[in-house]
Amino acid sequence: MAVIPREYPAGSIHRSSGWQGQLARVSRWLDRLIHARSPEEAEDFLYAFFQNCYHLRDWMPPQFSVAALDSFFNDSLPLRNCRDVANLTKHCVLTRTPAQGHELSILREYAGPGNGWFQDDTRLVIVTNYRDDGIVLDAREVARECLRLWCEFLPKCNLVRAVEKQFRFSPSYFESVLSNAELMTRWAGEISAQLPLNSGADGRPG
Repeated sequence: MAVIPREYPAGSIHRSSGWQGQLARVSRWLDRLIHARSPEEAEDFLYAFFQNCYHLRDWMPPQFSVAALDSFFNDSLPLRNCRDVANLTKHCVLTRTPAQGHELSILREYAGPGNGWFQDDTRLVIVTNYRDDGIVLDAREVARECLRLWCEFLPKCNLVRAVEKQFRFSPSYFESVLSNAELMTRWAGEISAQLPLNSGADGRPG
């Protein structure tokens, strides 16, 4: 790797706190996402969270090998989504095959009265392939699980413990989120299978 000359030899403030500083930034972006007050804020904070969460890997000290970090991301559905959201929202158009095989979508979905974000009835969701079928996941819950996984992966320290305490992570919670999403996918598939293959605008066979 080429050595890049520095304008100021003593360095830059952004490196001063190392990976712990980046972890703290990631946790602040999640907090902002959770407390977003509008769809626009939520979208901004969502993109910033996933970009910073994915690139936390670049802040890891040398004892964390590239192979170990690749395995950490590849073995987890939320972290594969993290990588794809980070790349998609940073580059607009993907030029390499995404981690999930298909390009995911970020959508605003009607969630029903009282079930949305920011005192609304809508939420942001990630639509991604899962077990050869599409699945719809609450984007905020994917983000929460990504940060939980990082805290599990990183060396235990006061900051990691503080982040875990702040967000009250539960290892089993995302499993229930995923299970509910799978049920909805199967239900939608069953409903779709019962509909006529060719129907007109009024729902009658064409």
